[in-house]
Amino acid sequence: MILTGDANALAAKLVAAGLLTPSMLPGPTELVVGGFLRARVVTHLGEQFLSSGQGGFRVYCPAALGPGGTPARLSNTTAAFAGALTRWRAGGPRKMDCGCGANHDLADLHFRPACGFAREWIELLDVGCADLSQAALDVLDGAPILLRRG
Repeated sequence: MILTGDANALAAKLVAAGLLTPSMLPGPTELVVGGFLRARVVTHLGEQFLSSGQGGFRVYCPAALGPGGTPARLSNTTAAFAGALTRWRAGGPRKMDCGCGANHDLADLHFRPACGFAREWIELLDVGCADLSQAALDVLDGAPILLRRG
């Protein structure tokens, strides 16, 4: 999944780059190294929390990350995040009181593997390999990418 604030605009950029056809089928060059069957734009009325769907992820405090995004000290806040996510889904604020003393927006936390919040995304179906081509990375320009099995 490619998370974005405007999935239709991102799809149009991928079409313009020749990575997708207007029908959301693979284009003449590979968006994904191993190819894919088709893509679709998913839009929800409200933000969703998206993960790999495999469980076992870890959540780290952004204040405790060192160079390259690696945890600089014990900063695993997964348990606190799980409670905060449940409260947010029930209509509470998207915030978490962290052990570092800050009150972080849940989207500012660091997830391993990648997770994120989005209202729109592009989902690739029946992906042959999870590696994006360099052309795709250039077009995506840092858009969050989530690998999801299921």
